[in-house]
Amino acid sequence: MQVHKPHFEAEVKMATPKTFLTDIAVNISGDSSIRPEDVIPIIKDYLMDGTVIRCYPGSGKTRDAIEMANWLWEKHGIRTLYLMLSHSAINEVVERNNLDWTHWRGHQDGCEKRKYAQLGYSTKDCTCGMDVDRSRPGPAIAPVEYILPDNPDWFTREIFNFQLWIIDEVDLRRYVAQKSVTCDELSRASHGQQVVADVIDALSKSFTGKLSGTELYDEVSKHLEEAGTSLATVMDELLDIKVQDLTLDQSKPIPNFPKQLMSIFGYEAENYLNSRSFNSRIHIDAQAGELRYWWNKTPFPEELIEPAVPGYPDSALHAHPTAIILDASADQTLMRQVTPYVHEYQVEEPEWPAHVHVHQYLEASVSRSTLSLYPAWKAKTKEALNTRRVWYDRVVKEVKALPGYSPDWAVGLITFKPIIDEAAEHLRGQSIKVFGQISYHNQRGSNELEDVKVLVMLGSPYPSPEGFYEEAQAFFGPFESLTSHTTQYTQQVFMKDGSVREVSIHGYEDSNVNRYHRQKTVYEMYQGVHRIRPHNVDAGDERHVLLFSNVPIPGVIVESQLMSDKVKTSESRMALAINVINEAVGVSGECYKKDLAGALETDTLTMKSADRWIERNIEKLENSTGTVFSGGKGAAARFTT
Repeated sequence: MQVHKPHFEAEVKMATPKTFLTDIAVNISGDSSIRPEDVIPIIKDYLMDGTVIRCYPGSGKTRDAIEMANWLWEKHGIRTLYLMLSHSAINEVVERNNLDWTHWRGHQDGCEKRKYAQLGYSTKDCTCGMDVDRSRPGPAIAPVEYILPDNPDWFTREIFNFQLWIIDEVDLRRYVAQKSVTCDELSRASHGQQVVADVIDALSKSFTGKLSGTELYDEVSKHLEEAGTSLATVMDELLDIKVQDLTLDQSKPIPNFPKQLMSIFGYEAENYLNSRSFNSRIHIDAQAGELRYWWNKTPFPEELIEPAVPGYPDSALHAHPTAIILDASADQTLMRQVTPYVHEYQVEEPEWPAHVHVHQYLEASVSRSTLSLYPAWKAKTKEALNTRRVWYDRVVKEVKALPGYSPDWAVGLITFKPIIDEAAEHLRGQSIKVFGQISYHNQRGSNELEDVKVLVMLGSPYPSPEGFYEEAQAFFGPFESLTSHTTQYTQQVFMKDGSVREVSIHGYEDSNVNRYHRQKTVYEMYQGVHRIRPHNVDAGDERHVLLFSNVPIPGVIVESQLMSDKVKTSESRMALAINVINEAVGVSGECYKKDLAGALETDTLTMKSADRWIERNIEKLENSTGTVFSGGKGAAARFTT
């Protein structure tokens, strides 16, 4: 979606999203006493694209936006296309709100048309009988892919027959597309245009490692020269042709990749030949045996849209309907990468409710690697399963340790997709009543877990480093200079007792890449914790959230820290040491180190080990007791005031 600048810039805070049309009209007209019946004429007089309404999950944005869409149609004849992230989310909304809207459904699994469309071919007829009347009057509801299709040639023209689009929840990954083709498929691709065939052949011979950027084009150039041509010659010839599709081989079909791949190849090769830097969007992975290519799916092709102003073809890209985006965590800076002129309204989020108790594990991030999910080959080994079972047992222990726990409590689970069923089965085997389960990056808009007594979130949804950086390069496009250097950031977790805990969070040195990474991790956690709809929970209804991740979540106040047995032992030992020092100093003004070691000695901690533990923690003990340590390691070593 490419949009242009709104006619106002004022910051507006709303009680609910239901009032945002009035707020927009007030800003346009400058009249704070505007009447509801005047809203539509005022808005019709201005082009108002690219408005992001930031409203926290559970604020009623979907309900209010649906009411508004119905009102716009019934009272003003304005059609709304309501766009969501998935058919499952749509089904939930349609059922909950008893909607009689047209649901734009795709073809079913197994349908010939769907099968070949996924490979990039449009030559097969439908075999599933799916027939949707997209011209039916009134509002319609559809997956967001209808305005962001992978294939730029396959836009559904009916999307432009609406005056308003409402996009409910934003997943920035939907703005980029990624396809892959194997080395074997490259070798088998028979293309009728010789120059395209030459490039495909050179790429198929370049599977020598992990290649992208300059290294990839060095390799491709070498193979083109071996074939009696050159990269420069190939580029000249590519500019003079329109790349054709592959002919479908129904006996052993391969992806119809040449058009999109050659488009990206041409851009990168031109920059390579002119020694200009560029973000790589073509990647060869010899070990995986595949070539991956990425692209940003915006803006719309110019030929699809009539010019907004007759005689001015450049206005065509601004002629799509007004777009309103409803999202709790959309980063305005990132949104401007795909909707360049964005105005934002903010619905203020209430303070975290005291009766929704959050307990968080702060010792480590609990990443895919922690749970033996990365690298992928490791995930199914016996050792990996045993590692995860330790974490599942820890979840069981913490759930059962909650105050007033009952086996009848409904528990919701959010974790990584490859282990969601495995984890739920393990918890059920330990008499935990798993009421519902959702995987990371598949939870937005869902109300499935809003009634659970306990919500468990296992793991930090950090993306795999390699795939993430490839995605970031595609999202920011070829022109933005990016780097992949990682780093650690210190972040703060705010506790209910007023204290602050510092944690170390994985990130990137490049500010753009780090912002995109934060959107996919921190705000994925934010979306997860709000599946319980904390701000809608009755004050007398005590709920619990267990976070097995040290990622701080905006707006969330943590009541207690979940600890491993090792840390619990260390914390208990520290508390005992502080108490012993304070008592001794209170009596005599000093506490001898040998006496403190004796007080710490247990069946599992010898006097000598206790002495070493004190040495390692002198500074913390001094700060906690207001004392000064002196005397070294001898008998006179002591803490004094």
